[in-house]
Amino acid sequence: MAKLKQESVADFLYCASILEERAYLLYKGLADKVNLPLINSLLLHIAFDSRKHSEILKGICEIIAKPKKQPRDCEKKLFLAKPGR
Repeated sequence: MAKLKQESVADFLYCASILEERAYLLYKGLADKVNLPLINSLLLHIAFDSRKHSEILKGICEIIAKPKKQPRDCEKKLFLAKPGR
């Protein structure tokens, strides 16, 4: 298995943090529209977990390699990456 450069890993993790932040916004928005207290609570729990994951991923990214600029092509990095590569 080939190893990735630290900058490539950092770029991928930064993009993953963006995805987690968007997931937070999605679940938070859904929770705001649900009138059932249990469902609202569960969706908020998922939302805040996603926000936490976003912050953790950003932190890992900064430890690995200080980002010089925001990576481009996050969709390509996230959705076309093959596991184990």
